[in-house]
Amino acid sequence: MAYDAERIAKATLTRLQADLPGKLDAVEALWAATDPVVLPDPVTWHQGHKPTAVELESVSFPLVAVMVVERQPDPDAPSSWGFQSREIVLYIEAYVVAGGEEAVDKQGNRYAEAIVSLLQEARVIENAQQVNWEPAVNLSEAMRHPVAIEADLHEPADEDFLKAVRVEVLLSVS
Repeated sequence: MAYDAERIAKATLTRLQADLPGKLDAVEALWAATDPVVLPDPVTWHQGHKPTAVELESVSFPLVAVMVVERQPDPDAPSSWGFQSREIVLYIEAYVVAGGEEAVDKQGNRYAEAIVSLLQEARVIENAQQVNWEPAVNLSEAMRHPVAIEADLHEPADEDFLKAVRVEVLLSVS
């Protein structure tokens, strides 16, 4: 197929919508006895980059976005005209909010745990194979976030905390 990155992103988003809520419940249950934190199901789903994510009101979170950010021919694979392997980099991003820094840090880490668990259940996404059993995970610092557009961050009731999670999935397509 000439260009299939959008199909791979769409298939990933569909799989997350179907299976991530159950994975979040499983991770929440794993931590329930030792360090419980509620992991709400995603409220907003998005395919592509969401530059306005941090500007959304708190009721829009958790938010999960999926995007392909890179597609390169595989330099180590033999190729011939009409056939060439390629590598695709896909990001799964989750944005979570909570009332405190500690809670949002835990939510971010546990969202990452649930997403990685989901990815490790099936190596193939659409027609692409995941290269790494352990995908790269990046977490932002917790940041202050207004609960609503007209919120006053000098008022504790108008503030919560936001954390972003990025899981980077390297895929190979032959």
